[in-house]
Amino acid sequence: MPKYSAPTHPELAALVFSRTPGNYIVHFADGSAYAGRQARSTNRIRAAQNRWDDAVAVQFMTDHSDDECVRADREDATIEGLLNDGVSLRNSINAATPRSCRPRRSR
Repeated sequence: MPKYSAPTHPELAALVFSRTPGNYIVHFADGSAYAGRQARSTNRIRAAQNRWDDAVAVQFMTDHSDDECVRADREDATIEGLLNDGVSLRNSINAATPRSCRPRRSR
């Protein structure tokens, strides 16, 4: 699984990483998590906080190259790693791979 930052308070993460391209993991009070990605034009961490009110921490990995394909691959690897670790995920579906990216390998 990709390496993320140390867990950060959700409010601080939403401020510090706002509109920063990268991947994130939101951790919740019940031990579940949500893995996602955000582009420079969005604040998906804030959107996750608005959707669920029991977030306790966020981990973030900056995408210094601002490459949507890199973020898509990292999200997939993160979801797979969390599931392999036995973490219950709140992700209902895997996000779509951007059309400009090479096809993902099948599982």
